[in-house]
Amino acid sequence: MKVLQLLCGTAWDGGSVAGLAITRAMITRGDQVWVVNFETKNDQKIREAGATLVRIPSWTRAIRPLDFWVLFSLWRLCRREKFDLVATRTAKGGFLGRLAARLAGIPHVVHHAYGFSFNRELRPLTRRSYILLEWLAARAGHFIISVNEEQRQRAIRLGVESPDRICTVPDGVDLGGYANQDRRTARAELGFDDSVLLIGAIGRLVPQKGLDCLIRALPVVLRAVPAAYLVIVGEGPLKSELETEALRYGVAERVRLVGIRRDIPQVLASFDVYVQPALWESHSVSLIGALAAGKPIVATDIEDNRDVIEHGKTGLLVPAGDWAALASALRATLLDPNLALILGEAAQRAAADRFCQQRMIEQTLTAYDRVVTPRDWRTSHCRIPLRGARLKAPVQGRG
Repeated sequence: MKVLQLLCGTAWDGGSVAGLAITRAMITRGDQVWVVNFETKNDQKIREAGATLVRIPSWTRAIRPLDFWVLFSLWRLCRREKFDLVATRTAKGGFLGRLAARLAGIPHVVHHAYGFSFNRELRPLTRRSYILLEWLAARAGHFIISVNEEQRQRAIRLGVESPDRICTVPDGVDLGGYANQDRRTARAELGFDDSVLLIGAIGRLVPQKGLDCLIRALPVVLRAVPAAYLVIVGEGPLKSELETEALRYGVAERVRLVGIRRDIPQVLASFDVYVQPALWESHSVSLIGALAAGKPIVATDIEDNRDVIEHGKTGLLVPAGDWAALASALRATLLDPNLALILGEAAQRAAADRFCQQRMIEQTLTAYDRVVTPRDWRTSHCRIPLRGARLKAPVQGRG
């Protein structure tokens, strides 16, 4: 079949990583795939996969009047190419992409939900407005694949989507990439040896990631664990602010902001504990990577993290924004090697059981095929059965 994939996030976020993996798998099985990509760092990977790269100008993460041009460009592309299936990602990409595909008469439209806009802490009127927008976007599509079971249940409860039109497929990582990484080599790359204990965090340097709370917790950790250092991987607008915070709390010499790294499995191998202090999160592929790397994890008790981490078994969960609780959990993990070992081993088993990339690909392709080709899907990998009566006539093979 002929498919359009919309990648609307950064090159390193979960949607882009999963979208590329799914694109490769579709091309391997004989589908034709077009990819609308707004992040130039992914261009070469898209071409190497054998997909047709499409560039649409004027895209930004924020909502702007120029979004009408993006909507028109997507509509024109869909009208010209007559895709059998369009798959969208991100809240903004999902709204514009689904609307454009529906207006262009695309018969099958699937949205990958990495978090709904109404999931954040919002004023009641704003939240109701976001719920209405998500409901309207869902009406323009035919199916939603949620990466999170909790958010799937909330979407059903709020009436955004009906149970037979939404399923849960957790994102996955290539487990082989996290195996057999050399810890000493990884540490040497970052400028450390085995005499220190490394706390590692990976993510964009933006307010939602809660990294200022992590820096606030670091002095308390250092009093109990003098050999500890904090390594933050990522880039973003808060870099200078985080550096200022580190100076303010007297921990600047123990904080390393190392920017973007492409060798995430190797970087994770260097850490003694992985920390994810986000205030809210749509989906954290780095958290899944930490599971696959077998790292003890301390994370905030928010929706996405609860779907990945089982408190006390595969990691420790603490209240979001609570620097004291964060410091306590980090201290406990760093000072108790046996606890760290137990959590790390359980995390690695959980990654193999739930977050294997190949399983994610198979479940996603199964969901696509269910939408395009109605039949008896009782043996499907997806959790929610889809009624064939709601689907259109099958489209098979190349478009």
